[in-house]
Amino acid sequence: LTASVAQKEWKLRAPLERAKLMLNAMQLVERDKEELAALETLDTGRPIRETLFDVDSVVSCLQYYAGLTSSIGGMTVDLPNRA
Repeated sequence: LTASVAQKEWKLRAPLERAKLMLNAMQLVERDKEELAALETLDTGRPIRETLFDVDSVVSCLQYYAGLTSSIGGMTVDLPNRA
């Protein structure tokens, strides 16, 4: 699956479905964070504390973006100045 194909499929998914997928991914990353961090440490040679931080950051990002799927976006409303 190429990135362009995946993006087209992702765009067709309803926001709630996107949120569920991201939250599921978040749970999987959180469940396996020790192993993911150890693999990143082996791959890059960085200290485990840094790679654990990175994995925790991934969890936070997935949770944040899943939450944005229920937010109104793309529009702003200018209010009259009542001063």
